Order: sequence, then structure tokens, then C-alpha cells
Amino acid sequence: MKLFSSVTTLRDFYRIFAYLRPRLPLLLLSTVFMAIVALCTAAYAWLVGPVIKSLFLSEGGSAATGAVEGFLARASLLLADAPAPLIGGLLVGAAAVKGLAFYLERILVIRAGQDVVRDLRAALFSGMLRTNPLQLDARTAGELVSRFSVDAQIVEHAVTSGALSVISAALQVLVLAALALSLSWKLGLVGLVAFPPIALLIARLGRVLRHRQGEFYDSYGELAKTVEETREGLFTVQAFDARRFVEHRFDRVNRTLAEKAVAAARVGAIASPLNEVIGAGALGITLWYAHQQIASAALTPEAFISFFTSLFLLYRPVRALGSAIHSVQTGLAALDRLEPIIARQQDPAVRRQGGGVVVSGVTAGYGDHPPVLSNLTFRAAKGERICVAGESGCGKTTLLHVLAGYLAPAAGTVECDRPAALVTQNPFLFDDTIEVNVRLGRWTATDEEVALACADAGVTAFTGADGLGMAVGPAGSSLSAGQRQRVCLARALLSDAPLVLLDEVTASLDGHTEQALIANLDRRLSGRTVILVTHRPEAARWAGRVLVLEEGRVRHDGRFDELLAAEQKVARLFGEDP
Repeated sequence: MKLFSSVTTLRDFYRIFAYLRPRLPLLLLSTVFMAIVALCTAAYAWLVGPVIKSLFLSEGGSAATGAVEGFLARASLLLADAPAPLIGGLLVGAAAVKGLAFYLERILVIRAGQDVVRDLRAALFSGMLRTNPLQLDARTAGELVSRFSVDAQIVEHAVTSGALSVISAALQVLVLAALALSLSWKLGLVGLVAFPPIALLIARLGRVLRHRQGEFYDSYGELAKTVEETREGLFTVQAFDARRFVEHRFDRVNRTLAEKAVAAARVGAIASPLNEVIGAGALGITLWYAHQQIASAALTPEAFISFFTSLFLLYRPVRALGSAIHSVQTGLAALDRLEPIIARQQDPAVRRQGGGVVVSGVTAGYGDHPPVLSNLTFRAAKGERICVAGESGCGKTTLLHVLAGYLAPAAGTVECDRPAALVTQNPFLFDDTIEVNVRLGRWTATDEEVALACADAGVTAFTGADGLGMAVGPAGSSLSAGQRQRVCLARALLSDAPLVLLDEVTASLDGHTEQALIANLDRRLSGRTVILVTHRPEAARWAGRVLVLEEGRVRHDGRFDELLAAEQKVARLFGEDP
């Protein structure tokens, strides 16, 4: 079980370092500076013994005359007879080299961490672009925001203060342990006896911390969802004076988040005092054994001071190693939430040579709800225009979602060209200019093509003095619903998609404007297959063929004027007298 846990930990560390792979030269250079810092730290410890001897013992004197263990112990004995200024100069030199190396190491580590978080956010953004829009609700929207802000920053901290700090602390542990063993291998083994239980404690607490941090991040996502949902429903909250209700909902989520944070903090905080107790116990045993060694003249006082300093300094990187591992575990908990989005794959577009639409026995719905479309079947030839009508809830918009590729049928098949140009009832615009929003349809279009598409969609009628450089505001808030829809229609006209899906694009227009728009559509969409959801007679008449849906199936299929004359229900749908 312990072996399996160790393998799992190594594999998890590889996940963090995988994001550093593109920064390998930077990582190697920073590791060199980490090694210099470790060596300088060991030099401090080694020089302390000779410094003490030169200060408190007579020149050339020694408290031990027996055989001295280890090469470094003998070197310390010789250095102790050196002049005090020389030893002081060595200390200053070691400090200067260590300071410079530490500075360069931190700069490189921060650079690597920022590069990682930049790449991570880019991969996360790319994964979000592959997300099915129908799967985004207030919860997932709020969670996405927390992924980009909180989770990505935690992974960056796991790289700089976690993974790379593990390397730095591990190098210091190795160098200082080697120094202690070189000064006295017997005493070193006694002093290092505490490290195996400390390592096991760090590993165990790290796994628990990762689990607790995962729960905390889930609660944070719930908080972000609640805030986003309340923001969207602020009109409703204020209209019905429901402030106390939403405050109660927020308070419940906020309290849960605080409790999860405290639970994670308890696990992280217990490591340091436990390590301190274990380390102090090991130091106590070491002092007792060192007394025996000095009494038997097997160890000089200056060598012991160097040894004890190295061992004392050793516990600092050990504690840092524990904190770094906990940072890595915290980062892994955040990475567990990021990687599913990064790895998200877009459903391959279904393409059929020759154009047109073939829908055969399609049943489709949303989640666990009853299907909206039930055994729906129809065909549209290339270049044909079809009007889809029906009462609310009959499946009109769901059909567009299926044709656009956002909703996979539970049964049946769909053959059509994708991607399709889609204009919805609730059009969305980016907080930019009209031109930029229209260019999304075909980014390589010329200025003349953009201007022509805007003119045919009726956009230029409201642009004013700024023309197509007019700012639309966040989500198009500076434009009316009808104006936003016309901008989106211009985007569809500019695109070269062979299939165009239009959802009530003339619903907010007056009769004269609708007729002018339909004339432009007739010219611009010639040769392209059009599926038009509408209950406006003029638009249906332009389409020619009408599909009337009822309970998710095609109830009527025919020419508009013929259905209007033969079916009273169809006439009522379009507001015409039967």
C-alpha cells in the first residue's frame, strides 16, 4: 500500500513537471543556482566550527587529541588554525555568492511559473472554446471564472513554491546531509534517523490535504455560481423584493466555503509542529551521542559544531520540503479541475458532399428530461429554404441545436454541412465594434465585403457617425435586441457556411423593414440551404416550404400558401384568418 502511494505521488509530481517541459533550459539553469545556494549553505555550516575555535580556543589548541573522523573534519581542524580575518572573508564570500545565486534562482523560478500559468490559461481557454454552449449554465460559467482566476494561480504557486521549491529544498537536504555524514558518519546516521518518519508524515498529510483542498475548490465554484446566477437574476430579485431569500442562499454557500477552508488549513498547519517535535527528538539524541564521541576524543569540538550547525540547518529545508510538497498537492487538486477542460475535445463536424439536410428518425432532448424531438424526419435539398413553425415547446429551437451540432441525437441520424451559420433569438455580441463582431463570420473578408453584409442586414441604418466602428458595449448592451440580431445576421451573411440557421430574425422588425431585409436575404443566400424558424407570414412566404412541428414531429409539410388555405391551425400560427 505504501509502495502504491509512493508511485502515485511520483506520477502526480510528473503531472506538474510536464507543464515545465517547454521551459527545460530555464529549469536547468535555475537548478544550477539552487545547487550553488545549497553548497554555500553547507559552507556556512562547515565554517562555523573553525570560527568558534579561532575565537574561543588558543591558537593551535584543540580539545581533542585522538583520531579525527572524516576528511572534512580534518580539514576543519586545519582551517581552525587559520587567521580569523581569512575565515571571516570566506564567510562573507559564501554569503555574497549565495545571495546572488538565490536572487537569480528566484527570478528564473518566477519566470518559469508565469510562463506555466500563461500556457495553462491559454490551454484552458482553448478547451473552453471546445465546450458545448448548451452545457454552460450559471454553475459552469461561474466555475469557469474560478478556473481561470483561482485554480490557474494555485497551479502557478504549485510550480514556483511547490515543484521548483522541492528541487531547491531537496538539494539543500542532500548537501547538508552529505556534510554531516562527512564530518562524522556515525553521528550523522543518528542525527538523520528522524527523516524517514518525517517523510512518511509529509506524504500522508499531503494526500489528505489534496482531498480537503479539492472539496474547498468545489465550494469555491459553488460560490462563483451563486454570484453569477444572482447577477443575472438581479431584475427578478429586486422586482419581487427577494433580497433576504438570495442572501440566505449566499450565506449557506459562504459558510460552507469557510468551513472547507478551515478543514484544509487544519491539515496543513499540523505538519510543522509534528516535524518540529520529531526533529527536536532527533537533535536531543544526537547531542547525547556527540557527548560520548567528544569524551572519547573521537570528535573535535569544532568538527562537532560544524556538524551540529549542518544538522540544525538541515531541518529548515526539510520543513520547506514539506511545505513545498503540500503546495504541490494543493496544485494537483486545482489541476484535477483544470485538466478535464483542457483535454476536452470538440465533436467532429458531420459533413456530406453535395449540401442539403437529411434528418432521419431523430429523437433528441436535454439531459434526463423527456425528449423534445421524437422520430423527426425530413429532407432539404441544397439551396432550399424551409420555414419551421409550431407552438412553444414543439422543438423548433431544439432542431436548430441539432443541425448546428450542439445537441447530439439520442436516436436517428443527421446529415448536413457544418459548421452552420446560426442566428439565435437572443444574439450575443462581444464588447467591441460592430465591424469586429461581423468579421467573426469570416475574418479574412475585405472591408467592402463587411460593409456590404452590414448594408444588406440593415445594420448601417443605425450605426450613426461612428459607422461600423461603433462600440456595442458588453454583450451588445448599447444596442436594442433587434439591432443586435441584425448585426448577427450580417455576420451570417458574411460567412461562407453552406447551411444558414435563422431563429425569428424578423420578429422585431416592422413590415417595411422586414420586406427590405427579405429582399436582401433572397439575393445574399441564393444557393445556400436555409432553415428559418419564424411565425411571420412574409418570411414564411419567402421560404416557400413550411414544416409545422407538433410534439417533436413534422405534423404538416408543404407550400406556405397551400397550408395556409388548407389548415386552420397553420393559419392561426401565422396570425392569418383561416
